Amino acid sequence: MRRYNFVIFVFLLIYSCNSSGQQKCSFCGNWKWEKNDEKHDFTLQILQKDTIVVGKHCYILNAGSKMDCSDNDNVFSFKFKPSNTDSLVLGIRSYYSNQVGQISLKYKNGKIYWKLVKAPKGEYYLPREAVLTKY
Repeated sequence: MRRYNFVIFVFLLIYSCNSSGQQKCSFCGNWKWEKNDEKHDFTLQILQKDTIVVGKHCYILNAGSKMDCSDNDNVFSFKFKPSNTDSLVLGIRSYYSNQVGQISLKYKNGKIYWKLVKAPKGEYYLPREAVLTKY
């Protein structure tokens, strides 16, 4: 009986360590704008790092003549704490002007709905609204 209780204890301990309390991130993944074409291309990369969710955007206009992107894998334009909500309002930093604006992200039916709530100061390249799908 003691051995049986010990096995159950070890199983529960392993299970609790594997489910470290991190909430599922429905926003996480690689996302592309449904209206991408040769004139504009907009993507988001969102991933969970420990207890924070970080994201990068890349908006390319006129076949690359105007860009708001970063080629540095460790520089993120927005971050937030994971939660059970499917709607967020958060700050976003333009890679072009290095100024902060505000966006709204909504996750619904497997898509992200992006809205620029407050534009960053200075020159920036971010779409006003976009619907993104996972790729």
